[in-house]
Amino acid sequence: MLSVIAKGFYLDSPLIFFPVLAMVIFLVTFTFITVRTLRSSRNSIQRMAGLPLCDDSTIANHEKAQGHE
Repeated sequence: MLSVIAKGFYLDSPLIFFPVLAMVIFLVTFTFITVRTLRSSRNSIQRMAGLPLCDDSTIANHEKAQGHE
């Protein structure tokens, strides 16, 4: 019953385009990220997963050894 009332209300609204556009953008983005994740190699995922655990001091020491202070 409520859907019949809502359908008539939203049918004439010129602004209904924007929520539909937002949903399409979300679905395209979600699908792209999901496909990209599923197709990526296990090594790249492991490397990305370890990034937050990297010790910044070892990177700084490596740069000092290379002469990049």
